[in-house]
Amino acid sequence: MKKISFDKLPFLTLTLLALAGSSLLFDDLYKFLRTGLKKEQNHLTPDALIIQFENDIRKRNQKEISWENIKENQGLYSGDEIYVGEKSKLDFMIQKNLLHLDEMSLIRIESKGNPLQFSSGNLTLNLNKNSLEVFKFNSGDEEISLSGNDTKVSITKPLDSNTESLGFSFEKGTTEISFKNTTTKIKGLEGNNLIVTKDKKGGKLSFKTTQIQIISPKETAQNTFPNNSSVLFQWRYSDANKQQPPITSFMEIATDSEFKNIIYQSIKNTFKAQWQTLELNSHLFWRVQLVTKEGFKLKSKPQTFAVFTPQIPKILAPSYSFISPKEWKIIFNIESPFISSGSVIELYDINRNKLLNFNIKKEQSFTYNAPPLNDIRVKIKALYPNYNQPTPESDVFNFTTPATPKKPENLKYEIIPSKSVSQIKLSWQEDPNTSFNELNITNLPSYKKEKLKAGNHEFVFNCDFINFKKTKIKSFFAESVFGLSSDEILIPACPKPIEIEEAIFEPPSLSRFIKNDTSKIHLKFKSQAKTKEYAVQIMDQKKIINLTISSDGLIPLDKSYQNLKLKIKPILDNKFFFTQWSEISPVTINELTPLDPPNLVSPKNNEVQFLTSEKFSKVLFQWQTTTASLGFDIQLSRSSDFKKILFNQTVNSPQFDSIGKITSGVFYWRVRSFTRYQESEWSAPFQMRIIREKK
Repeated sequence: MKKISFDKLPFLTLTLLALAGSSLLFDDLYKFLRTGLKKEQNHLTPDALIIQFENDIRKRNQKEISWENIKENQGLYSGDEIYVGEKSKLDFMIQKNLLHLDEMSLIRIESKGNPLQFSSGNLTLNLNKNSLEVFKFNSGDEEISLSGNDTKVSITKPLDSNTESLGFSFEKGTTEISFKNTTTKIKGLEGNNLIVTKDKKGGKLSFKTTQIQIISPKETAQNTFPNNSSVLFQWRYSDANKQQPPITSFMEIATDSEFKNIIYQSIKNTFKAQWQTLELNSHLFWRVQLVTKEGFKLKSKPQTFAVFTPQIPKILAPSYSFISPKEWKIIFNIESPFISSGSVIELYDINRNKLLNFNIKKEQSFTYNAPPLNDIRVKIKALYPNYNQPTPESDVFNFTTPATPKKPENLKYEIIPSKSVSQIKLSWQEDPNTSFNELNITNLPSYKKEKLKAGNHEFVFNCDFINFKKTKIKSFFAESVFGLSSDEILIPACPKPIEIEEAIFEPPSLSRFIKNDTSKIHLKFKSQAKTKEYAVQIMDQKKIINLTISSDGLIPLDKSYQNLKLKIKPILDNKFFFTQWSEISPVTINELTPLDPPNLVSPKNNEVQFLTSEKFSKVLFQWQTTTASLGFDIQLSRSSDFKKILFNQTVNSPQFDSIGKITSGVFYWRVRSFTRYQESEWSAPFQMRIIREKK
C-alpha cells in the first residue's frame, strides 16, 4: 500500500493519526494537510485530502479527457474525478471526515457545500466523533445528507440501466439520512441495511429496510466451542424470498472486532458455512457481507464466540458468611472458563449424612448452608454448551465449616490530649475469623458508620463529635451481613470547635475621647461550650501571645501589630468534655485614611474687616475639608508662629462665629480636623486685619 510522503510538511506520521479515529487528531491532520498542500498547489486550498492508496488510482479534471495516476503529496480540487481500479482502494478526507473507496468506484469532487458526486462503486464514510456537522453528497440529481456522532456507513451504488439505487449498510452507531427532494428522514441503526431506489421515469424514491439475521452461533455468554470441533454458522437475509442463489455471502472470522486479523473466509451462494476450530483458546469475531443480484453490499453486525481447550473443572477453596451462631453460608467457586447450565454438583454432608445434587446455571458457583464445624465433601461434572459432552469429573474437595465466632470483647477508650485537636483511641479484642468491624455510635444522627479492617484491634479518631454517648463495635465474619456486637460503652462528648465570625483590629482612641487608651481586637464568635472564659492565641510574624478573655470578645493589646492571626477555644472544668482550638482566622485591620488639613475660606488671607465697636460685633470663620471628620480645632493668635494663643475652640461644623472676642489689630488663624483615632496637620495660617469703627 502506498502512503503519502510528507517530506515537505512538518509531520511524518499524519497518515497514522488519521486512522486513529479521534476527532481531535482528525482536526489536526485536516489543518496541517490543508496548510501544507496549499503551499504546494499555487496557494489554492484543496477540497479533499488523500490519506493513503493502493494500486490503480486515477484522476482527471472534468475539462480533461485522459486519466492520470494520482501522485504523492497531491490534493483534490473541485471538478476532479477519481477512479479506483480493480483490486485497489483509496482513503481520503473531506470536511474532517474519513472516506474509503473500494475497487471499481467512481466519484467527482464538487463544491464545499456538497463536496462529492458519487457515481458508482462502494463508499465507506466515518462521521467524525463529537462532530455536529452534516455531510452532504450527490448521487445523480439527488442531494443526500448524513449526520451522526462517531458513526460508520457503507454506501453501495451499482450500475443499473433501469433504476438509480443506493444501498446503505450501517456498521457503527446511529446515522440519520435525509433526501433534499423529499421530506423523508431515516435513522439507520447499527446492524441494519437500507436500499433506496429511484424510478428514472417518475423520479419517485422508494425505501426498503433489510437485515442480515444471525441464526447461530448467536452472541451469548455461553457461545463457546472446544478446540478441533466443527462449528456451523447460519444466517438469513430478511429480503431473500426465493432469490437465494443470486445472493453471494462473504463470511469472515477474525481475532479482533475491527477484522484486521482475519483467520477464515468463506464465499458461497448459501446462508451457512462450516468451520473446523483451531487451537486458539480465545474469543473470536465473525460477520457476514451479502452481495445481492442488484449489486448491493449489505453487512451484518459482528458477533462473538469463543474457542477453548476442554478442562477438568476444579472446586476452589470456598468463601463463607456468618448467618447466625448456628449456621454458616458456604459459597463454592468453580474453576472452569466455560461451565454451562446442565452441570451437576454432587455434595455429601458427612455430619448430617446427606447426599445432594445441584444443577448450576451460568454462575460458576453454588451455595450451601451448614452448622459450625461441619464436614463436607464436594465434586463436580460439567456439560459444555453447544457441544453435548460432559467434562471429566473433578477431584473430591473436603471442607469443614468454621467454629461459631465470638463477639468483640473488652471495648474501651483512651483520650489522647493535644494542643490542637484531642483524639479518642478505641481498642478491643476480636475473633480470629473476623473479616471486618463496624463502629457504631448511637444518639448521633449525622454520624455515618465506620467500616474498620480486622486485625488492628484499635481505631483513633479526632474528638470532633457532639453529644455522642453509647458506642459499640460489631464484628462481621467472611462475606456475611450478620454480625455480633460488643457491649456498649460511654464516651465523653466533644463540643465542636468555636466558629470565628469576624476579628477586627481597632487602634487606640485619641486622649480627648479616652485617656490612656490601647489597641484592641473585637472578636465575634459562636461557641457551643457554656463557659465564661476563653483561651486565645494571637500570632504575628515574630511571636505568639497567649491571653484569657471573657465572652464579650474584647481583646486588649499593648501596641499595634501587623498581619495578625488568632485562634480560640473554651476553658472548661468538666472532665467529660474535651475542647480543641478553632481554625486560625486572620484579623482584619482597616487602614486609617490620612486626614488632610482643612482649606481656609473666610476671612481670606490678608483681608481687612471693619467692625463696629458694639459689644456683639462678630467675625465669621469658615473652611472646607475633603475627608470625613468628627470635629475641628480653630486657633487665633497675634503671631504667625502661634506661640501665644488668643483662643482655641473645638467645633463640630466647618465654621465658627467669634462674638465680642476680637479687638482691632492683625491676627492669624488656622484649623485642623480630627476623628476618633487621629488628627490632621494644622492648615497654613491666614492673616487678617480688624479695624473697629467708632460711631
